[in-house]
Amino acid sequence: MRTSFLALFALLAACQSDNGVSYVKDYGGTYESSLVGRACDANSGNWLEGAVVYTHIVNDADELIDTRETYTAADGTWTLDELRGDQTYTIYVQYGNEIVDMFDIEVPSNEDVQVPTAACGADLGRVAIITGNYDEWESFLDEVGVTNYDLIDGLTGPDLGQFLSDPENLAEFGALFFAGGHIEEDVIYDTDGSDTAGTVAAVKTAVRDYVSAGGFVYASDWSYDVVELCWPDRIDFLGDDEEPDAAQLGEPATLRSTLVDDDLVAAVGGDRVDVSFDLDTWPLIDSVGDDVTVYQKASDVGYREGTEQSTADSVPLLVSFAPDDGRVVFSSWRTAANLDGRGPAVMRYILGL
Repeated sequence: MRTSFLALFALLAACQSDNGVSYVKDYGGTYESSLVGRACDANSGNWLEGAVVYTHIVNDADELIDTRETYTAADGTWTLDELRGDQTYTIYVQYGNEIVDMFDIEVPSNEDVQVPTAACGADLGRVAIITGNYDEWESFLDEVGVTNYDLIDGLTGPDLGQFLSDPENLAEFGALFFAGGHIEEDVIYDTDGSDTAGTVAAVKTAVRDYVSAGGFVYASDWSYDVVELCWPDRIDFLGDDEEPDAAQLGEPATLRSTLVDDDLVAAVGGDRVDVSFDLDTWPLIDSVGDDVTVYQKASDVGYREGTEQSTADSVPLLVSFAPDDGRVVFSSWRTAANLDGRGPAVMRYILGL
Protein backbone atom coordinates (compact mmCIF):
# COMPACT_ATOMS: atom_id res chain seq x y z
CA MET A 1 0.00 0.00 0.00
CA ARG A 2 1.21 3.50 -0.79
CA THR A 3 2.28 5.70 2.09
CA SER A 4 2.10 9.47 1.85
CA PHE A 5 5.37 11.33 2.08
CA LEU A 6 4.16 13.49 4.97
CA ALA A 7 2.77 10.57 6.97
CA LEU A 8 5.98 8.59 6.50
CA PHE A 9 8.06 11.62 7.40
CA ALA A 10 6.02 12.22 10.54
CA LEU A 11 6.34 8.59 11.56
CA LEU A 12 10.09 8.48 11.02
CA ALA A 13 10.58 11.78 12.80
CA ALA A 14 8.57 10.54 15.75
CA CYS A 15 10.69 7.39 15.97
CA GLN A 16 13.91 9.42 16.16
CA SER A 17 12.70 12.52 18.00
CA ASP A 18 14.28 13.83 21.19
CA ASN A 19 11.24 15.98 22.08
CA GLY A 20 9.40 13.28 24.00
CA VAL A 21 7.41 11.86 21.08
CA SER A 22 8.31 8.24 20.44
CA TYR A 23 6.76 5.23 18.77
CA VAL A 24 5.28 2.49 20.95
CA LYS A 25 3.60 -0.63 19.67
CA ASP A 26 0.60 -0.91 21.95
CA TYR A 27 -1.73 1.51 23.70
CA GLY A 28 -4.49 -0.84 24.79
CA GLY A 29 -8.18 -0.09 24.53
CA THR A 30 -10.46 -0.81 21.59
CA TYR A 31 -10.05 0.46 18.03
CA GLU A 32 -13.60 0.23 16.76
CA SER A 33 -14.46 3.82 15.86
CA SER A 34 -14.27 5.36 12.40
CA LEU A 35 -14.43 8.70 10.63
CA VAL A 36 -16.23 9.31 7.34
CA GLY A 37 -15.75 12.53 5.39
CA ARG A 38 -15.46 14.15 1.99
CA ALA A 39 -12.63 16.23 0.56
CA CYS A 40 -13.10 19.24 -1.70
CA ASP A 41 -10.63 20.94 -4.01
CA ALA A 42 -11.25 24.59 -3.17
CA ASN A 43 -9.40 25.76 -6.28
CA SER A 44 -11.43 23.83 -8.87
CA GLY A 45 -14.67 23.49 -6.90
CA ASN A 46 -14.67 19.73 -7.47
CA TRP A 47 -14.61 16.83 -5.06
CA LEU A 48 -10.99 15.76 -4.59
CA GLU A 49 -9.98 12.30 -5.83
CA GLY A 50 -6.72 10.60 -4.85
CA ALA A 51 -5.87 12.76 -1.84
CA VAL A 52 -4.26 11.16 1.21
CA VAL A 53 -6.26 11.45 4.43
CA TYR A 54 -4.43 10.44 7.59
CA THR A 55 -4.19 10.92 11.33
CA HIS A 56 -1.86 9.88 14.12
CA ILE A 57 -2.85 7.95 17.23
CA VAL A 58 -1.01 9.49 20.16
CA ASN A 59 -1.28 8.58 23.83
CA ASP A 60 -1.43 10.92 26.83
CA ALA A 61 2.38 11.05 26.98
CA ASP A 62 2.60 12.27 23.37
CA GLU A 63 3.89 8.91 22.26
CA LEU A 64 3.04 7.98 18.69
CA ILE A 65 1.08 4.73 18.62
CA ASP A 66 0.25 4.39 14.94
CA THR A 67 -0.91 6.22 11.81
CA ARG A 68 -4.18 5.63 10.01
CA GLU A 69 -4.26 6.48 6.32
CA THR A 70 -6.62 6.24 3.35
CA TYR A 71 -7.23 7.76 -0.08
CA THR A 72 -10.22 9.73 -1.30
CA ALA A 73 -12.51 8.10 -3.86
CA ALA A 74 -13.66 9.65 -7.14
CA ASP A 75 -16.42 11.55 -5.33
CA GLY A 76 -14.04 12.80 -2.62
CA THR A 77 -15.32 10.45 0.09
CA TRP A 78 -12.97 8.80 2.56
CA THR A 79 -13.10 6.58 5.65
CA LEU A 80 -10.58 6.12 8.43
CA ASP A 81 -11.23 2.88 10.32
CA GLU A 82 -9.86 1.28 13.49
CA LEU A 83 -9.58 4.46 15.52
CA ARG A 84 -9.30 4.36 19.29
CA GLY A 85 -12.37 6.00 20.78
CA ASP A 86 -12.64 8.84 23.29
CA GLN A 87 -9.84 10.80 21.66
CA THR A 88 -9.46 13.97 19.65
CA TYR A 89 -7.71 13.47 16.33
CA THR A 90 -6.00 15.91 14.00
CA ILE A 91 -7.01 14.98 10.46
CA TYR A 92 -4.74 15.87 7.54
CA VAL A 93 -5.86 15.95 3.90
CA GLN A 94 -2.84 15.98 1.59
CA TYR A 95 -2.82 16.24 -2.21
CA GLY A 96 0.62 15.87 -3.71
CA ASN A 97 2.98 17.65 -1.33
CA GLU A 98 0.36 20.14 -0.15
CA ILE A 99 -1.82 19.94 2.95
CA VAL A 100 -5.17 21.15 1.61
CA ASP A 101 -7.12 20.71 4.85
CA MET A 102 -6.39 20.07 8.52
CA PHE A 103 -8.86 19.96 11.42
CA ASP A 104 -9.43 18.46 14.87
CA ILE A 105 -12.38 16.22 15.62
CA GLU A 106 -13.46 14.28 18.70
CA VAL A 107 -14.21 10.59 18.18
CA PRO A 108 -16.37 8.82 20.78
CA SER A 109 -15.85 5.18 21.60
CA ASN A 110 -17.33 2.56 19.25
CA GLU A 111 -18.98 5.07 16.94
CA ASP A 112 -18.92 5.96 13.24
CA VAL A 113 -18.55 9.74 13.05
CA GLN A 114 -19.64 11.74 10.00
CA VAL A 115 -17.39 14.76 9.44
CA PRO A 116 -19.49 17.85 8.57
CA THR A 117 -19.04 18.68 4.90
CA ALA A 118 -19.20 22.20 3.50
CA ALA A 119 -20.51 22.96 0.03
CA CYS A 120 -18.28 22.07 -2.90
CA GLY A 121 -18.69 22.19 -6.65
CA ALA A 122 -21.79 24.02 -7.82
CA ASP A 123 -22.18 27.46 -6.35
CA LEU A 124 -25.84 28.20 -5.73
CA GLY A 125 -25.01 31.85 -5.28
CA ARG A 126 -27.50 33.91 -3.32
CA VAL A 127 -30.53 31.79 -2.42
CA ALA A 128 -34.13 32.82 -1.76
CA ILE A 129 -36.21 30.55 0.48
CA ILE A 130 -39.96 31.05 0.09
CA THR A 131 -41.06 30.20 3.61
CA GLY A 132 -44.11 28.08 4.40
CA ASN A 133 -45.76 26.11 7.15
CA TYR A 134 -44.48 22.68 6.20
CA ASP A 135 -40.79 22.77 5.35
CA GLU A 136 -37.62 24.44 6.59
CA TRP A 137 -34.98 24.57 3.91
CA GLU A 138 -32.68 26.68 6.03
CA SER A 139 -31.99 23.72 8.36
CA PHE A 140 -30.52 21.66 5.53
CA LEU A 141 -28.68 24.55 3.86
CA ASP A 142 -27.03 25.48 7.16
CA GLU A 143 -25.90 21.88 7.56
CA VAL A 144 -24.13 21.80 4.19
CA GLY A 145 -22.54 25.21 4.55
CA VAL A 146 -24.85 27.25 2.28
CA THR A 147 -25.48 30.37 4.36
CA ASN A 148 -25.99 33.04 1.70
CA TYR A 149 -29.79 32.91 1.71
CA ASP A 150 -32.68 35.29 2.28
CA LEU A 151 -36.00 34.25 3.79
CA ILE A 152 -38.92 35.52 1.69
CA ASP A 153 -42.20 35.66 3.59
CA GLY A 154 -44.42 33.08 1.95
CA LEU A 155 -47.31 33.54 4.34
CA THR A 156 -48.28 37.05 3.26
CA GLY A 157 -49.95 36.74 -0.13
CA PRO A 158 -49.59 40.31 -1.52
CA ASP A 159 -45.91 40.51 -0.56
CA LEU A 160 -45.16 37.09 -2.04
CA GLY A 161 -46.99 37.92 -5.25
CA GLN A 162 -45.11 41.17 -5.57
CA PHE A 163 -41.77 39.45 -5.06
CA LEU A 164 -42.36 36.56 -7.48
CA SER A 165 -43.90 38.66 -10.24
CA ASP A 166 -40.95 41.06 -10.48
CA PRO A 167 -38.16 39.71 -12.75
CA GLU A 168 -35.65 42.09 -11.17
CA ASN A 169 -36.31 40.54 -7.75
CA LEU A 170 -35.77 37.02 -9.04
CA ALA A 171 -32.64 37.95 -10.98
CA GLU A 172 -30.84 38.71 -7.71
CA PHE A 173 -30.89 35.03 -6.76
CA GLY A 174 -29.21 31.95 -8.18
CA ALA A 175 -31.82 29.63 -6.68
CA LEU A 176 -35.39 29.72 -5.38
CA PHE A 177 -36.48 27.15 -2.78
CA PHE A 178 -40.22 26.78 -2.25
CA ALA A 179 -41.14 25.35 1.13
CA GLY A 180 -44.56 23.72 1.25
CA GLY A 181 -47.37 25.65 2.88
CA HIS A 182 -46.79 29.12 1.43
CA ILE A 183 -49.72 31.21 0.16
CA GLU A 184 -50.84 30.11 -3.30
CA GLU A 185 -54.25 31.71 -3.86
CA ASP A 186 -53.88 34.86 -6.00
CA VAL A 187 -50.14 34.05 -6.29
CA ILE A 188 -49.87 30.71 -8.09
CA TYR A 189 -53.53 30.26 -8.98
CA ASP A 190 -56.86 32.11 -8.84
CA THR A 191 -59.84 29.93 -7.95
CA ASP A 192 -62.43 32.63 -7.30
CA GLY A 193 -61.66 35.38 -9.79
CA SER A 194 -60.27 37.70 -7.13
CA ASP A 195 -56.93 38.26 -8.88
CA THR A 196 -58.04 41.42 -10.66
CA ALA A 197 -54.45 42.71 -10.79
CA GLY A 198 -53.25 39.78 -12.93
CA THR A 199 -50.65 38.74 -10.34
CA VAL A 200 -50.98 35.00 -11.07
CA ALA A 201 -50.18 35.38 -14.76
CA ALA A 202 -47.28 37.71 -13.97
CA VAL A 203 -45.86 35.30 -11.39
CA LYS A 204 -45.98 32.31 -13.72
CA THR A 205 -44.35 34.27 -16.52
CA ALA A 206 -41.62 35.67 -14.28
CA VAL A 207 -40.79 32.29 -12.70
CA ARG A 208 -40.68 30.53 -16.08
CA ASP A 209 -38.49 33.27 -17.58
CA TYR A 210 -36.21 33.17 -14.52
CA VAL A 211 -35.55 29.45 -14.99
CA SER A 212 -35.18 29.72 -18.76
CA ALA A 213 -32.47 32.33 -18.22
CA GLY A 214 -30.49 29.96 -16.00
CA GLY A 215 -32.25 30.11 -12.64
CA PHE A 216 -32.79 27.12 -10.35
CA VAL A 217 -36.09 26.21 -8.66
CA TYR A 218 -36.54 23.51 -6.02
CA ALA A 219 -40.09 22.85 -4.83
CA SER A 220 -40.95 20.32 -2.15
CA ASP A 221 -44.12 18.55 -1.03
CA TRP A 222 -47.15 20.88 -0.87
CA SER A 223 -45.50 23.50 -3.08
CA TYR A 224 -45.93 21.16 -6.06
CA ASP A 225 -48.52 23.56 -7.56
CA VAL A 226 -45.66 25.88 -8.52
CA VAL A 227 -44.25 23.18 -10.80
CA GLU A 228 -47.59 21.90 -12.06
CA LEU A 229 -48.92 25.32 -13.03
CA CYS A 230 -45.72 26.83 -14.40
CA TRP A 231 -44.66 23.76 -16.40
CA PRO A 232 -47.87 21.74 -16.87
CA ASP A 233 -46.46 19.51 -19.63
CA ARG A 234 -43.48 18.20 -17.66
CA ILE A 235 -45.08 16.32 -14.77
CA ASP A 236 -48.55 14.79 -14.60
CA PHE A 237 -49.68 14.80 -10.99
CA LEU A 238 -52.49 12.62 -9.70
CA GLY A 239 -55.95 14.19 -9.83
CA ASP A 240 -57.31 17.13 -11.82
CA ASP A 241 -54.41 19.28 -13.06
CA GLU A 242 -56.65 22.35 -13.10
CA GLU A 243 -57.67 21.94 -9.46
CA PRO A 244 -55.24 23.23 -6.80
CA ASP A 245 -53.99 20.65 -4.28
CA ALA A 246 -55.82 17.85 -6.13
CA ALA A 247 -52.71 15.62 -6.07
CA GLN A 248 -52.39 15.74 -2.29
CA LEU A 249 -53.79 12.25 -1.81
CA GLY A 250 -50.85 10.30 -0.40
CA GLU A 251 -51.26 8.86 3.08
CA PRO A 252 -48.73 9.31 5.91
CA ALA A 253 -46.07 6.60 5.85
CA THR A 254 -42.38 5.84 5.89
CA LEU A 255 -41.63 4.38 2.47
CA ARG A 256 -38.62 2.33 1.45
CA SER A 257 -37.70 4.04 -1.80
CA THR A 258 -35.30 3.04 -4.57
CA LEU A 259 -32.78 5.36 -6.17
CA VAL A 260 -32.87 4.74 -9.93
CA ASP A 261 -30.05 7.06 -11.06
CA ASP A 262 -26.65 5.29 -11.16
CA ASP A 263 -24.60 8.39 -10.31
CA LEU A 264 -26.84 9.17 -7.36
CA VAL A 265 -26.55 5.58 -6.10
CA ALA A 266 -22.77 5.85 -6.26
CA ALA A 267 -22.74 9.19 -4.46
CA VAL A 268 -25.05 8.00 -1.69
CA GLY A 269 -23.49 4.57 -1.30
CA GLY A 270 -26.60 2.49 -1.94
CA ASP A 271 -29.92 2.44 -3.75
CA ARG A 272 -32.32 2.24 -0.79
CA VAL A 273 -33.56 5.27 1.11
CA ASP A 274 -36.26 5.46 3.77
CA VAL A 275 -38.51 8.46 3.12
CA SER A 276 -40.79 9.96 5.74
CA PHE A 277 -44.17 11.40 4.75
CA ASP A 278 -45.38 12.76 8.06
CA LEU A 279 -48.11 15.20 6.97
CA ASP A 280 -51.76 14.20 6.62
CA THR A 281 -51.44 14.15 2.82
CA TRP A 282 -48.76 14.57 0.18
CA PRO A 283 -48.77 14.97 -3.64
CA LEU A 284 -48.36 11.93 -5.90
CA ILE A 285 -46.79 12.03 -9.36
CA ASP A 286 -48.67 9.92 -11.89
CA SER A 287 -46.18 10.15 -14.77
CA VAL A 288 -43.45 12.38 -16.21
CA GLY A 289 -42.45 13.55 -19.68
CA ASP A 290 -39.59 12.09 -21.69
CA ASP A 291 -37.33 15.01 -20.83
CA VAL A 292 -37.79 14.60 -17.06
CA THR A 293 -35.16 12.71 -15.05
CA VAL A 294 -36.46 10.46 -12.28
CA TYR A 295 -34.03 9.90 -9.40
CA GLN A 296 -36.18 8.09 -6.87
CA LYS A 297 -39.25 5.85 -6.87
CA ALA A 298 -41.39 3.92 -4.42
CA SER A 299 -43.92 1.12 -4.76
CA ASP A 300 -46.92 0.04 -2.73
CA VAL A 301 -47.75 3.70 -2.12
CA GLY A 302 -51.04 4.22 -0.36
CA TYR A 303 -53.35 7.06 -1.30
CA ARG A 304 -57.00 7.93 -0.72
CA GLU A 305 -59.57 9.60 -2.99
CA GLY A 306 -62.57 10.37 -0.83
CA THR A 307 -63.44 7.13 0.92
CA GLU A 308 -61.67 4.92 -1.63
CA GLN A 309 -58.20 3.71 -0.68
CA SER A 310 -55.75 2.57 -3.36
CA THR A 311 -52.08 1.76 -3.88
CA ALA A 312 -49.71 2.73 -6.68
CA ASP A 313 -46.39 1.29 -7.84
CA SER A 314 -43.29 2.92 -9.33
CA VAL A 315 -44.32 6.36 -8.09
CA PRO A 316 -41.64 9.00 -8.82
CA LEU A 317 -40.65 10.84 -5.63
CA LEU A 318 -37.76 12.99 -6.83
CA VAL A 319 -37.50 14.40 -10.36
CA SER A 320 -35.76 17.10 -12.33
CA PHE A 321 -36.00 18.80 -15.71
CA ALA A 322 -34.15 21.59 -17.49
CA PRO A 323 -36.12 24.30 -19.32
CA ASP A 324 -33.56 26.04 -21.55
CA ASP A 325 -30.60 27.15 -19.41
CA GLY A 326 -32.17 26.55 -15.99
CA ARG A 327 -33.28 23.63 -13.87
CA VAL A 328 -36.31 22.61 -11.83
CA VAL A 329 -36.31 19.96 -9.09
CA PHE A 330 -39.35 18.60 -7.28
CA SER A 331 -39.45 16.23 -4.31
CA SER A 332 -42.78 14.92 -3.08
CA TRP A 333 -41.28 14.62 0.42
CA ARG A 334 -40.49 17.55 2.63
CA THR A 335 -36.91 18.30 3.55
CA ALA A 336 -37.44 18.87 7.26
CA ALA A 337 -38.74 15.33 7.77
CA ASN A 338 -35.81 13.68 5.99
CA LEU A 339 -32.65 15.10 7.51
CA ASP A 340 -31.57 11.71 8.89
CA GLY A 341 -30.22 8.62 7.16
CA ARG A 342 -29.40 9.07 3.48
CA GLY A 343 -31.75 12.00 2.94
CA PRO A 344 -29.09 14.74 3.23
CA ALA A 345 -26.74 12.85 0.90
CA VAL A 346 -29.48 12.64 -1.71
CA MET A 347 -30.13 16.37 -1.48
CA ARG A 348 -26.41 17.20 -1.65
CA TYR A 349 -26.13 15.28 -4.89
CA ILE A 350 -29.23 16.86 -6.43
CA LEU A 351 -27.95 20.33 -5.55
CA GLY A 352 -24.42 19.58 -6.77
CA LEU A 353 -22.92 20.19 -3.33
